[in-house]
Amino acid sequence: MTKKLVRQVLAAIAVLAVLSAAGIGLWFWGVMAASLPALEGEARLPGLSAKVTVVRDRAGVPTVTAANRLDLARALGFLHGQERFFQMDTLRRSGAGELSELVGPAALDADVGRRVHRFRARARAVLAQMPAEHRALIAAYAEGVNAGLAALAHKPFEYSILRTEPAPWLPEDTLLVIYAMYFELQDSKGWTQRRRGLADRALGPALASFLYPDGEPSDAALDGSTLPAPPMPDGVAAAPAAAVPAPPPPPPNGSNAFAISSMRSKDGRAIAANDMHLPLRLPNIWYRAWLQIRHEGAPNLDLVGVTLPGLPTLVAGSNGKLAWGFTNSLIATGDAVRLDPVSGDPAAYMTPEGPRRLAKIKERICPLREACREVEIEETIWGPVTARDTGGTRYAWRWSAHDTNAIDFSGFRAFETAGTLREAFDAAHKAGLPQQNLVVADRDGQIGWTIIGQVPRRIGLGIASASWADGTRGGARRHPLDRE
Repeated sequence: MTKKLVRQVLAAIAVLAVLSAAGIGLWFWGVMAASLPALEGEARLPGLSAKVTVVRDRAGVPTVTAANRLDLARALGFLHGQERFFQMDTLRRSGAGELSELVGPAALDADVGRRVHRFRARARAVLAQMPAEHRALIAAYAEGVNAGLAALAHKPFEYSILRTEPAPWLPEDTLLVIYAMYFELQDSKGWTQRRRGLADRALGPALASFLYPDGEPSDAALDGSTLPAPPMPDGVAAAPAAAVPAPPPPPPNGSNAFAISSMRSKDGRAIAANDMHLPLRLPNIWYRAWLQIRHEGAPNLDLVGVTLPGLPTLVAGSNGKLAWGFTNSLIATGDAVRLDPVSGDPAAYMTPEGPRRLAKIKERICPLREACREVEIEETIWGPVTARDTGGTRYAWRWSAHDTNAIDFSGFRAFETAGTLREAFDAAHKAGLPQQNLVVADRDGQIGWTIIGQVPRRIGLGIASASWADGTRGGARRHPLDRE
């Protein structure tokens, strides 16, 4: 081959490479453009009982006006499905332990860790026992999501990159989004308590209490009480070697919120401010919206704030009568239960009623473009086994997220129409969601704080893992909160 011919061949290859890159770029640009939501014009949304209008401000924030609550949920679902479906998909799969089915084996370990909680099965069970009006709201939202997805000229571009197809949104997926937030905001394995239990055994109770105190004098308890500083133990001996499990990743920075009553504000009105800190994402986890019901004969609704794609309700904001916001409460919502073994039976553990065998359940995980595999889950009367120590001792995680009242839309719905601080607190104590600090300011100038969500009642428990076999320790489903 002559030099001239070689140059011609190389030039041809370079031209083909440029054309190929340009073609791929044009294709991807076309996919991106076709997957954008429709921001103008009219769309047909099956199931609506009346016309719904959507008007956007300069920042693209929609104001949705409907004739009733079901139409409002359906329309919000349409917007979420058009603009945030991939985000919603990752949230529901994260809650169910199914993320590897979307992104491949890189998420397999995370799925195995989350699948032990079997939240898809729990979501189906919770949905089945919900009041009919709540199921109808969730169903209308799900139908709106799927209609919004179907109305796109092209599936969201992320699915083209992953070379897969989006699965329809199911009503149970809305509950899985809430379970995903339980994972986001709370411990799901009991690592902190297990570490303290290891410290007790390796260092002795005195040194462990000094290094891992229950609290300190500077803690600001609501009742004004203080805890003494733990004393330095005498005669500390060298600690024996102990295998300590790897810590989980550090939690995101804490959120902040405050409220000012009418007595402190310049114009005599109450003020509530809130900034919910979660890891940075693109897009931002929250979706701003103004949700309205305007119809003669129907109660008006005027909600403005942030929604969470996947849910048909406002998360934080105002209903025109009061404003509210959240920060993560970080209260104890779970307990690491050390299982006492039964001699001669490795599949049994001790309970207050005597020996009991572990229930074993198989779950199937199918990573994208890989063979499916089965995961065996061990269940106890207190919850699933989430860890073993180096000696083989099992630990079950008793978590309030497993309770049937961990998700309850009664509080969400009551918040939409609450007009006073008292009504807001009553709604908060009915709600089922990851337990949060709630600050509220109402139009009468009152402010208040409480825990929203079902607070577990823990009996005889501290900050270390422990056996519950003798019946002196345990947890009830809900703690009765004071009304004041």
